[in-house]
Amino acid sequence: MSNQQTVELSTEEQTGAATWATFERSIMIDVPVSSIGDVLGDPVRYPLLFPGTQSVKTDGVFPEVGGRVNLTYRAAGMSFQVDLTVVENDPHHRVIKTQIRDVQCFTNAVLEGQNSWLWEPEGHSTRLTVRYEHEVPRSTYAKQLECDVIRRLNAANVERSLNNIKQLLEANRMYVRSM
Repeated sequence: MSNQQTVELSTEEQTGAATWATFERSIMIDVPVSSIGDVLGDPVRYPLLFPGTQSVKTDGVFPEVGGRVNLTYRAAGMSFQVDLTVVENDPHHRVIKTQIRDVQCFTNAVLEGQNSWLWEPEGHSTRLTVRYEHEVPRSTYAKQLECDVIRRLNAANVERSLNNIKQLLEANRMYVRSM
């Protein structure tokens, strides 16, 4: 039995002047479900966990609902700002959802959307799933092409992030079990 599984769902839905792109990834992690929220709620770890993250600024409220994190993110040789606002954090239901606002892209397209981190027990392990839903402006071909590239980069970075989280938690099982 493999300890790691990845599932990808990718859809697009047109709504007026934009397309909504969705992708989802999951991974099995050999740690108790109780350890996941502490890692995802600690933005100090984000540069180690999330490829492309160069800097992190929090408002002191994050990861509570209404809390904000501003990330400087680098992809395809360009840096841009990502503003995350927590819209749901329910450790009993094992979910953190953030609203993504005003991600300035290369051609001044602005992406908005939401990401959800869900974790649930499976036997003695935990399935961690991330789901990104973001708006892709359709105003010009260049913006569409740019957003397609960003979508592919984000999908690859999410895969690497899940693996980084898995490695951190499984390498530190003794620490995790005492949290």
